[in-house]
Amino acid sequence: MGVVDMIMEKRSPTTRKQFQYKMLKTATLIAMWITSGLFNSLAGTTLVDFKEKLDTDFEKLGTVMVFRTVGNMLGCIISCVLRDKIGIQSELIVGITAATCSLVNFLKPWSPSIAFFGVLNFVEGCGQSCANTVNNALLLSLWGSRASGPVHAFHFGFGLGAFLGPLLAKDFLSVRCPDTDGGNNSSTAGLVVVNTSAVLDASTVRCKNSTEDNPLILQKDRLEIPFSVVGSLLALISIGLLTFYFLEKCSGQFRLTFTQPPKASGCSESAEKSPRKSTCTFTKSFFFKFVVGLFFLYMFINTFEGVVYSYLFTFAYEGGTGFSKPEAAYLTSAYWGSYTLSRLLASLIAHFVSVKIMIFVEFVGSLGSLLSMLFLGFSSKAGMWASACLLGVFSAPVWPSGIAWGDRYVKVKASVVAATDVGAGIGGSICMWVAGHLVENKHTRSYLYVATSGCVCAFVVLLVMQIAGIRHRDRHETLSRDDDKSSQRDAPTKPLQGLTQE
Repeated sequence: MGVVDMIMEKRSPTTRKQFQYKMLKTATLIAMWITSGLFNSLAGTTLVDFKEKLDTDFEKLGTVMVFRTVGNMLGCIISCVLRDKIGIQSELIVGITAATCSLVNFLKPWSPSIAFFGVLNFVEGCGQSCANTVNNALLLSLWGSRASGPVHAFHFGFGLGAFLGPLLAKDFLSVRCPDTDGGNNSSTAGLVVVNTSAVLDASTVRCKNSTEDNPLILQKDRLEIPFSVVGSLLALISIGLLTFYFLEKCSGQFRLTFTQPPKASGCSESAEKSPRKSTCTFTKSFFFKFVVGLFFLYMFINTFEGVVYSYLFTFAYEGGTGFSKPEAAYLTSAYWGSYTLSRLLASLIAHFVSVKIMIFVEFVGSLGSLLSMLFLGFSSKAGMWASACLLGVFSAPVWPSGIAWGDRYVKVKASVVAATDVGAGIGGSICMWVAGHLVENKHTRSYLYVATSGCVCAFVVLLVMQIAGIRHRDRHETLSRDDDKSSQRDAPTKPLQGLTQE
């Protein structure tokens, strides 16, 4: 008998039915985040093909990535307004978001220009950020104090989808002509179009250095297939979420959210009533300064994380490391596979190791992996494989660890999460443009300079914030200490037996 069956055996029929409904809704949200990981990793894997398809360069594609991160920032704000201010039901917001992202994925391979491609990325970034904010809030309200497991499963789904994305795309990428001078990888300068209609129909063209006896065929990309798969999955998920919405709207039978009144501050009730302010050092001034620190922390975190997963495939394929397109796709999947496994393990390790220790180990490991990729990945395939996998292991838990670590010193509310998302969006906007410019005009490995600089800056910000946090003490330790004192003071005293007074 499974764990879920054992739990449900103890429930009444009504409670069991509600539990099944919550599990079904949670599974739908996880499925949506798996598809989010899919189209997020497809963006990096197909970057080289879109460069050829749109007849553009990496600098302009970097600008397109800026549109995506600007969309992320706007989506965060829109979701907060729609859900918290206007009061629109979460299922409706996420259902419409899934339908919009589905349409974007169907249209992407058919983009007629770089401008249209940029608009699609902007809409997709806006939708992904909106879904992220609302889905997390929905899971928290749905499960209440038991939300830890579902939330971890939700974020694990993103890594799983990102791992599967390159594997889905690898068989549908274009195959280039080899250089006439015997080089490893080349541009499409070696093409000659024999019959335009045949090219469009058969999706193949001959290379200049081909002969009748030994034809060398360049296969055009078929990106519409993997993007259509993702778009179809999102359409199905959208139907499911909208079904939940109309079911609850019409019947009201399964309205299963838990609401808890928020505390005014991060202090315990006894500390707030205490005349000694030293027990409650979490002032508005400290809260504001710490949130500003989190803003810059996530701005730099997204600088090195976003650049890595966007340009890893490009670096492996065009950086002179000798990777073919299928090999570069496998390398990207290995990165996302280690990333996914690391998030799963981190959720278990967090029960035994303090997040203060975890986040410093993660940053040091990420920095070491980036330096290893910078010095070894360029000259050795084995070094590239090892560095990419290690980077996935160490960088994966940084994002959730940062939130958990910040919650040790300030109460993380929706406004705090919004600040981190906006910071990440700004960091992503700047770094994507800079990385694209350097990759196009300098060298493919230049993106590693941007990523390493972002990791160093994030680590410095973390150190400064940790020093400030130590001065104000850990919020949870203070809450625990105050609550223990309060319970001891309120506990009834019993006479001691078996003792005589001398």
